[in-house]
Amino acid sequence: MLTPTVANLLSPSQAIQAALKSHPAFKYAMSVLGLAAVVAVAVRFGPSIATLVFGTIVLFVLMVLFVVFAQAAQASKAVLSLPAIVLVWSSLILVICAAMGLLTSAFWNIPLPLKDKIVQWLDLSSHNTGPNAGARHPDAAYVPPRGPLIRTEGNIPIASSLLCPGLLEEERTACLCPRPLNFKLAALPAPAEDNFATEIEITTPREPMYRIRVFLRDTISGAHLLAASPHEGKGVSSYAWSAAYDRYSFGAASTAPQSVFRVKLLSATGIRVICANQEN
Repeated sequence: MLTPTVANLLSPSQAIQAALKSHPAFKYAMSVLGLAAVVAVAVRFGPSIATLVFGTIVLFVLMVLFVVFAQAAQASKAVLSLPAIVLVWSSLILVICAAMGLLTSAFWNIPLPLKDKIVQWLDLSSHNTGPNAGARHPDAAYVPPRGPLIRTEGNIPIASSLLCPGLLEEERTACLCPRPLNFKLAALPAPAEDNFATEIEITTPREPMYRIRVFLRDTISGAHLLAASPHEGKGVSSYAWSAAYDRYSFGAASTAPQSVFRVKLLSATGIRVICANQEN
């Protein structure tokens, strides 16, 4: 066998061949480099980095399992050492747990709300059938206003009792909230000015929110904004509103794109929500 010269090693292909001849285990390093190349290409043209990192870990574990099991099947006389046994079983348990977690998340939202994300994605895909179907159009990244005064705009909302009349409950809910938002309720200590206080947290499953409206089954006497995130403080104006002519709804708005609105509601009874809608 000829010893590779320095001139030959300057070629990438010759250098790889020389490394493989000097140590056969170098092919596993080449496999890792191949996975890294897949990650680099997918980051540039594909989904999020978090998804790719998780996928790479799964691929690496599967590759290790394949190599170890293949060697174990061919070893008729040799016996697997304790580290190899630990690696095989720990990798196998990890793969099984990850697969079960993804399965239960996709069908029952446990432990992750993956089912909601899949349903939402399918719903958006079914309504987007134009020439730009599947295209993403993110919002522009704005610089906060200079201040110190912040201009806000609003409108006089139509009373909820006049919206979507004569429809069944499910049809009216879909009519009131064509762009539904996620929300959850939490009871607060009883206030001095009313019987009950309830905190409602509204989150968006899609692009950030500027204006929202929430429709209720029970009347409220007031709505007060507790927080809006991620943009707060200087250069941002956020507020909640309620109308005297319509005690069955309230809204919130911000001059900056928000992912979460937290609002305190005052009422004579407990609060039940019909739906929350993203208006812009």
